[in-house]
Amino acid sequence: MTEAVAATMPQQVISTKVSPTVEEIEALRKTVPPGPVVMINLLKFRPDGGREAYGRYLQVATSIAPPQVSLRYVGSAEADVAAGAEWDFVILGEYPSFGAFADFMVHPVYQNEAVPLRSLALERALFMISQPADLMESFFKP
Repeated sequence: MTEAVAATMPQQVISTKVSPTVEEIEALRKTVPPGPVVMINLLKFRPDGGREAYGRYLQVATSIAPPQVSLRYVGSAEADVAAGAEWDFVILGEYPSFGAFADFMVHPVYQNEAVPLRSLALERALFMISQPADLMESFFKP
């Protein structure tokens, strides 16, 4: 891509916020439609021990995770071939509903023990709600 083309493209804004607040989760609980959700996590670890701190975060988080949560994908983030953002890791976790995810996120152990470790571990994160959709129906409705 030439510099001239790159200059015309909108710049990606990446927040340094790594966890939603309880208030944000509760507000979303009222708006996310029923049905399963996949939580998309793109993670950028802090260079000074972030990966190790995230391991401690996972120990706390998995100890209280609902039994029906399913890890759909876990892997390294090698390269963003479009926007050029740098990430270290990708986790896709499926919950039976946003309510199940919200209950996990507002749990006192998660808030008091896991959130501080997540903040210590991550330089930035993308934490997105996704719901299943039919590809053809989403783009080619009759």
